[in-house]
Amino acid sequence: MIKPSNIMKPGNSHLELIFKWLRYKDHINLEKVLKKLLWRKIAIYGGGVLGGLLYENLSKTDIQIVCVIDRNIDAEFPYEADIVTTEQFTASGLEADAVIVCLVDYFAACHELSSHISSPIVPLEYLIADIDLLRCFRETVNHIERSGVVLHFLDITDPVRWIRNPSVTEQRLLLQHTPLEAYTRSEAALKLLTTYYDDLPDCNEEYVREVFEHEGINFYIANNGVRYIQDINSKYYNVTNGARFTADCPQKCDNAIHLFGDCRAFGFFTDDSHTIASFLQQTLNISGLKNLTWRVWNHSNWQGVFESMRQILHTAFKTGDILLILAPFTEQLRYYSDSASVYFHSFRSVFDRPHGMGELFFDGGHINHRGYKIVADKIYEILTGFDTNVTNEPGPPKFSVNLPRERQKLSAEGNPPPDLRNYIEFLSREKVDCVNGVVGAIVVNCNPFTLGHKFLMEEALKLCDFLYVFVVEEDRSFFPFADRLELVKTGTAELQRLKLLRSGTCFISMLTVPEYFCRNSVPDAKLDASMDMRIFAESIAPVLGITRRFAGEEPIDPVTRQYTQAMLDILPPRGIEVTIIPRKMWAEGIPISASYVRKLLKERDFYTISQIVPPTTLNYLRER
Repeated sequence: MIKPSNIMKPGNSHLELIFKWLRYKDHINLEKVLKKLLWRKIAIYGGGVLGGLLYENLSKTDIQIVCVIDRNIDAEFPYEADIVTTEQFTASGLEADAVIVCLVDYFAACHELSSHISSPIVPLEYLIADIDLLRCFRETVNHIERSGVVLHFLDITDPVRWIRNPSVTEQRLLLQHTPLEAYTRSEAALKLLTTYYDDLPDCNEEYVREVFEHEGINFYIANNGVRYIQDINSKYYNVTNGARFTADCPQKCDNAIHLFGDCRAFGFFTDDSHTIASFLQQTLNISGLKNLTWRVWNHSNWQGVFESMRQILHTAFKTGDILLILAPFTEQLRYYSDSASVYFHSFRSVFDRPHGMGELFFDGGHINHRGYKIVADKIYEILTGFDTNVTNEPGPPKFSVNLPRERQKLSAEGNPPPDLRNYIEFLSREKVDCVNGVVGAIVVNCNPFTLGHKFLMEEALKLCDFLYVFVVEEDRSFFPFADRLELVKTGTAELQRLKLLRSGTCFISMLTVPEYFCRNSVPDAKLDASMDMRIFAESIAPVLGITRRFAGEEPIDPVTRQYTQAMLDILPPRGIEVTIIPRKMWAEGIPISASYVRKLLKERDFYTISQIVPPTTLNYLRER
């Protein structure tokens, strides 16, 4: 069986981890991170690209690199370091405060090391936290400290991998890590599913099908850029104002426990009365906590830790409330926490057998109501321990990190916050003087730049005297922002009366319209563009003298179509005319679109691509 250690399942791809590293190193000093953890002697596992990046960074610091551990000791590691196998490292008597595993698929390596080495074994991915996540974490900590509440992170990463004495089904999941037959809709699947609910008095075919296949929970609404599950009113699932119904709540309470987190926090695959929140509420009603009356709120929108923290930032709390985030990949925040109001707990061992609860897991992570009962009991144990000051599990020392400036709440009224103020100053410098007549604007993503984008600009220039083209700066597209901007620049070089600008972080960004950047994964998302439009109309347009905004007709993408409709609804009353220009077609009934170019690129159909993009874009795609 796998020895418990600081192991997490592979998450990012090789390139994604490198990109995350490049952002990380510009804002956080890894040497200080390791020293705060009292790790001054490091062994690197893996002599590839990631190992080289880590070595190069640490070799310029006071951190001692003991050696590089690699299965291939003849590998040409480009730095001066001893390369040893795991066995040689153990036999040599070399000591390291920690071993950092520089592999993307690091689980097997961590497993191998854990049987030989007692030092902490930490994947590089575990240390190199996402900058946006850390920034959101800092904002969340500030919010809860001001609110007088405490926050418990409950890490439930890849739970099946940690089970001691797993059942036959759990062993099978360890080997396959794919869904069981339960995810098919056959009669055999129904029979299997029934065994997961057979202790419930209401267990029948209707119950099993409804709680397992309920479709209403897949729809969101957006408020202030935060996603909430839409209201649901059904026999087994009920959501009101973004909170799922918790059974047996008292009419009056002294304080509240607020549960946020992923699908398990929400209570997938069970009815309202058998969620973690409901089980916890029942225990509190019977056994109490701090001699107070508590109400449990289930705020989960079945997303991860980042979205949960964003929810917290937009939620008001009463002094003394308790906040819980149940989600995977939360423990890495331990390395970056310096708050006495934040606690971290591992749920790795809660499903160890024997426990007498029967089968719990439908796949590698999703559990049934019996699993939720186990989790709720563990949470109550944590809270009672916290009450007697014995809760917070020992972890790395806490410290501050030098994050990039946080994005404050944007407002077009009064004194604008730094991000918007700096962007306004940028626009003032970039403004073209001596522009007379109608000044127009277009916002484009250009992922990549096509003849359709160029047509839109050419048509807009016929209807205005000068045109500003904003290229979306948020780097969440298939092609990076720098490349997209260059493609627009080269593709429009011959156009007159036009100036390109980056969009910044203050409109068309994750801060103002996050649904736009999630539209591929959540095509039915409800988009709230009110803040985005207000910022454009009241802060951006006046600086540049913009009185008219253009957009292409959107027959394909429902989320982009919502954004266009928001322009039509919000901008004209604020003095900005909106003109929608029909899309350019490349064949009868088929509009030119960047998404179609990306599809053709996967098929390597450069002939068709050449018909719908400028030569500059075609050359870029061929080289790429």
